[in-house]
Amino acid sequence: ADGAVTRAIEIVRNRIDRFGVSEPSIVKKGTSRIAVELPGVSDGERVRRLLRGTARHEFRTMADPSSLSRALSSIVQFYNG
Repeated sequence: ADGAVTRAIEIVRNRIDRFGVSEPSIVKKGTSRIAVELPGVSDGERVRRLLRGTARHEFRTMADPSSLSRALSSIVQFYNG
């Protein structure tokens, strides 16, 4: 759980950085809460929408999946001698 909160703080910090707030305060409170203070921000609803946003992951298929297998085999052989 502690790792999840730490990762959540990183995500919040990245989103706040995109918002352009100078000197934000993002701190862990207790074991499962995060406090965010943004001095000088007048549009609180915009910040809430930014923080509530869902992350998007993108997956792409490889043109030749066997090339990954060959590369991995080469790496393993290199380290195993």
